[in-house]
Amino acid sequence: TYTFNADGGTMPITGRLTNTGTFNAGTSSITVSGADGGGSNYSFANTGTFNAGTGTVTFSGGSAQTIGGSLTTFNNLTVNKSGGAITLAGSTNQQVNGTLTLTNGNIITGSNALILGANSSVSGGSNSSFVEGNIAGIYTTTARLHNYPFGSGGLYRRIGIRASATTGTATLLGTLLNSSAESVTSALSGLTNVSTIRYYQFQNSGQNLNVTQVENFRGNTDDNIGSFATNNTLRIGTAVNSASPVWTGRVLSSVPNTTSLPIEISSQPFSQSVNASGSGSIFYATLASTSLSDNPLPVELISFAITAERDGVKLKWETASEVENAGFILSRSRSRETGFEEIASYRTTDALVGKGTSATGGKYEFVDRAQLLPGETYYYRLQDVDFNGVIRTTELKEFTMPKAYSLSQNYPNPFNPSTTIEFNLRYPGQTALEIYNLLGQKVMTVVEGNLAAGSYRYQLNLSGLSSGMYLYRLRSNEFVATKKMLLVK
Repeated sequence: TYTFNADGGTMPITGRLTNTGTFNAGTSSITVSGADGGGSNYSFANTGTFNAGTGTVTFSGGSAQTIGGSLTTFNNLTVNKSGGAITLAGSTNQQVNGTLTLTNGNIITGSNALILGANSSVSGGSNSSFVEGNIAGIYTTTARLHNYPFGSGGLYRRIGIRASATTGTATLLGTLLNSSAESVTSALSGLTNVSTIRYYQFQNSGQNLNVTQVENFRGNTDDNIGSFATNNTLRIGTAVNSASPVWTGRVLSSVPNTTSLPIEISSQPFSQSVNASGSGSIFYATLASTSLSDNPLPVELISFAITAERDGVKLKWETASEVENAGFILSRSRSRETGFEEIASYRTTDALVGKGTSATGGKYEFVDRAQLLPGETYYYRLQDVDFNGVIRTTELKEFTMPKAYSLSQNYPNPFNPSTTIEFNLRYPGQTALEIYNLLGQKVMTVVEGNLAAGSYRYQLNLSGLSSGMYLYRLRSNEFVATKKMLLVK
């Protein structure tokens, strides 16, 4: 082992820096420009002890670089590269306790995370310099703002979370997800819609946390924000992973001008508890609106109906309008939350191909011919897909498969003068329930007409009939059943 003490000056390293002993950086400015050497030959490889002091480590050069080995806690970390990115290699997170300066070049975390210490700050950040992957912020009991310098698709997508731990410390691990925010939940409070393009997910660990504001939320040209000089309808949506999550609209601290993008917006203060584990431990944020003019929905659904037919379960839906709608995907599950199996898609079924962009929408229909179990509950999920391949859940509906045809014994029996008759219809059709005396004469028609599949119950009052045995008969399609009942006065 060894101990290396930097002299406090500037230390350019044109190759790779490998530390297996004790490296005391002190106040030095260390610049690493060496390329990744492949395997575990990282540009910056620390398997010993790296004491960052108050110094700065800068990554420069035009080649791809890596940081690996043990977790290194940097004081100041600067990214100023003429080309290539820095990757957090191996299976170890890396941490910055001072200032993370993003001048040029990206940090790619992979499955690891870049941790921002409790007193850290972020400087710079742009379309040419951001973090792609996972960023964690450490919070103490003193409320503070962590700016998460995310980016993807060549655009800077910063978001700031102001929060405090209820006791001790909490670590909020953030990820940018390029998919519809309605994959979290379609339930909305104070909102018309949420982004169908991307949202942020923050997993808490350590102690319980209280989030009080979302700040510096960057909206870009690909976020489909409506162009308004005074955008009074734009919101930040937040949610947590409770048993019944809801996107809540957070009013902005100032009204933005969205005729020119990008913009950065902040919410007014609020209070949202985020648990340390389990239910309620994930905090979500996304762009949202109280108007369809912001991030318009690909599909505005008018109706979605499910009925049992002779040839299967018919699903019918109608849209009022469509925007860049490639088509629909239908899925079925026995559970509301998981286990959905795709049963039809616009990719293979012409009837599910969308109208593209249409101000008048369209009508769609599909028959699920699977052998579903009578009396069992199923969940059908309707999703639409836009021209960019973004999938959004348009509707999720519960459907109970009608039971087999049956006619139950009336109750009570014997009765005076009221009784109840129940029956089940497997399919819709012309149906009649009638009462006959023992001479075969019809004395009452309980119901006659075209009834839908399902369960029915009718309460009868036979006070106008004399005591005796009667027959009641159910006819529906090819099904006929007859039972006896006894009126005793």
